Amino acid sequence: MTTQRPPTGKGYFVWIISRCAGGDPARLAAMARGAGLAWVALKIADGTVVYNGDPAAHVAALQSAGVAVWGWSYVYGRAPVVEAGRAVERVRRYGLAGYLINAEAEYKAPGMGARAREFVQALREVEPGLAVGLCSYRYPSLHPTFPWAEFLAGCNFHAPQLYWLEDSRPAAPALQLARSLDELRARRDLPVVPIGVASPNDAGSWYPAVAQLDNFDEAAHALGLPGVGWWSWQHAERQRDFWAAIAAHRWDAPAPPADPDSAEKARVLAHAEAILTELR
Repeated sequence: MTTQRPPTGKGYFVWIISRCAGGDPARLAAMARGAGLAWVALKIADGTVVYNGDPAAHVAALQSAGVAVWGWSYVYGRAPVVEAGRAVERVRRYGLAGYLINAEAEYKAPGMGARAREFVQALREVEPGLAVGLCSYRYPSLHPTFPWAEFLAGCNFHAPQLYWLEDSRPAAPALQLARSLDELRARRDLPVVPIGVASPNDAGSWYPAVAQLDNFDEAAHALGLPGVGWWSWQHAERQRDFWAAIAAHRWDAPAPPADPDSAEKARVLAHAEAILTELR
């Protein structure tokens, strides 16, 4: 927990562990290995409350299979110091590789910048070497009251929720990823491990296309990103074509450094695609 590097390669977010691989630790590890996963991010707390019980057997099985286990928790800002303490306690107990902060709407309220500052300060006081990422909105420009600066001051990487919900354009993932990287790096220039969507919208009326899953993965490779994550294991497992598509994505080694012009090339291509889409 001292490298402060982001997760590399391909991973899934685990929300409710009992709904992944039938809750069986050995099967979970076997599925992770079979899908070529390098990491999973397990929900360890919801605010101040422990989440997913005691996942020691699951963590041990994944780690034995060579899969790094990260922790994530949803934070509300009601008791930021306690929330940070709960996250650190769980990370330490299970020997997790690092931690992701999932902060959203609650932190858009007035005065929440101070709460965000308290949270990251409490986190860093007890674990200064912990690898920490912010897993929140993909476009800061659409969420100006969210305390980006306060959270990112304590982070080592971005992990935006790059969910192209209800956008069925084939190139929607690449288009949205290019914009997200621009906006997030303008806030703080950190490595980016975007989280793609392998689940339906809340109403269950829209699902991403398999071709979009591939487009997201291809875009991340083209931009030289260290890895990608997916929301979420339990959703993708129920959609066999999703699971198969993501399993086929190759992340055998960390992505090579990006060509200095690759980001600009991607932006130009994305802009051109957007114009073509409007003209069709």
